Amino acid sequence: MNSYSALIEFIAIFVGLTYTLNIQLDRRKIFFMIVGIVLPTICVYIWIAYWLGILTLFSTTTILFYRFSNNYRVLLDLCILFIGAMLADHLAQLVNIDLFHLENVVYTFSHSLFFLLIFTVFVYGYKKSIEKIMAHLDIPLFVQILIFIIVSTTIFVFYLNIFIPSNQDEMELVKINLVIQLGYSLLMILLFSLLLYNVKKENQIKQRIIEMEQFTAYMEALEQVNRDMQKFRHDYRNILLTMKGYLDEDNLDDLKEYFRHHILQTEAHTLFKTRVLGNLDHLQLVGLKGLLATKALQADEQGIKISIEIPEVIDNIDMNIIDLTRIMGILLDNAIEANETTYQGEINIAFFKTKSDSTVIIIRNTLQDDSIDLVNIFKDSFSTKGKDRGTGLANIKNILGRYPQVLMNTRIEQNWFIQEIEIQDRRK
Repeated sequence: MNSYSALIEFIAIFVGLTYTLNIQLDRRKIFFMIVGIVLPTICVYIWIAYWLGILTLFSTTTILFYRFSNNYRVLLDLCILFIGAMLADHLAQLVNIDLFHLENVVYTFSHSLFFLLIFTVFVYGYKKSIEKIMAHLDIPLFVQILIFIIVSTTIFVFYLNIFIPSNQDEMELVKINLVIQLGYSLLMILLFSLLLYNVKKENQIKQRIIEMEQFTAYMEALEQVNRDMQKFRHDYRNILLTMKGYLDEDNLDDLKEYFRHHILQTEAHTLFKTRVLGNLDHLQLVGLKGLLATKALQADEQGIKISIEIPEVIDNIDMNIIDLTRIMGILLDNAIEANETTYQGEINIAFFKTKSDSTVIIIRNTLQDDSIDLVNIFKDSFSTKGKDRGTGLANIKNILGRYPQVLMNTRIEQNWFIQEIEIQDRRK
């Protein structure tokens, strides 16, 4: 590989990495890439050792792109793109030498063209695959580390095979390298598949557990409403007798007082519970329904007015139910906590579908202090509640980072703190 081809391939890896990690390039980032990656790599590659230059390239790219994206996936993406670049390079050599018998300048240009074509297809396919996997699976840390070790070992074997001196014909060497790389890549894909299959099974079990817990909470709420209604029916006769006593004495003032303070207030909670649970009928996701019922009753017990509006049936949301319940739990806990000491606090929740079949979730709550810093609110440790308590919204940001189809808008309007989440349906 000549210097021109190497430069093209390294640039392609950088561009591919910005694409897979959704990094927006600007002059400042390009400057840091040149100073922090390109120059150190060239110096080490030329004046020390070529293998150390590759190690320098790998380490500096990892550090800098992590700073750009704040995403630990940079390690995996970089390893996969290195493998893809090596495979694309060998395939391009086969196409040029074995099929077209190109040489010299024409060979260099054609090789770069075929390389870019193959590598572009590889990067596009990888991004679509990894986003789909990350969106539907909660991959544990130890599995991520294991995947990184497998991929890193693969790169080491590939480069070791490339740099070991050989007396064989160049064309034969290219074919041998390609066979080894394809074989090892297939083995790596098999290991990935087994790991992800086990992770998928674990996630399904977690999802079932969450659904059962939330379903149990929903059934307990229904049972509580039923007990309250039975109690109301049991007291119905005594209530009528008491009211009859006031009417017999023509004591309307005391009757009004009795009705307001003993009947309306006593049964208001029962009527509220019935109304809330009735509004949840259109939500067909059991895990989410149980969470909303539990949080609504919790808010009502603390004297917070809460309403839930779901005008049409919601039977599918294009998001992992575990992540969705985590996000909703954090937002509702924050809304309840913000109104614990607020006079006439209120929380409104709404679910609805758009014409494009996206699901929009809106949670808004009354706010005492409208001077919240919306710029820093999603940063780690930022909180309006005290030191070391601001992890909830930061967790939401990390979760949503795995869902490019989910948009979140946070704003304050007339003493209302509003969180709006739009979940687009990727099947459309």
